[in-house]
Amino acid sequence: MTVLLNFSVNFSDDLEEASYIQHLRDILADALEQLNEVQRKIIIYKYYKKMNSNEIAQILGLSSGNVRVQLARTLEKMRRYFENNNIKWE
Repeated sequence: MTVLLNFSVNFSDDLEEASYIQHLRDILADALEQLNEVQRKIIIYKYYKKMNSNEIAQILGLSSGNVRVQLARTLEKMRRYFENNNIKWE
């Protein structure tokens, strides 16, 4: 699954900032590709579509508790991936 990430970069931004934003975009895309399909869907539904765990659970056929557990595990996996790529996780 290819995930396209959209960040706005104004042409007035300096080259260094634009380069850093592209680097972050690449790292995030790589991190998402490390996830399995359910983990990716949970992240996309939660953070891009702004859905709550009950809504996500209904779509994926999981319990809301399982969605919350999967989300926590997925965020931890992504945190480790970012740290391994020298990106500060906040």
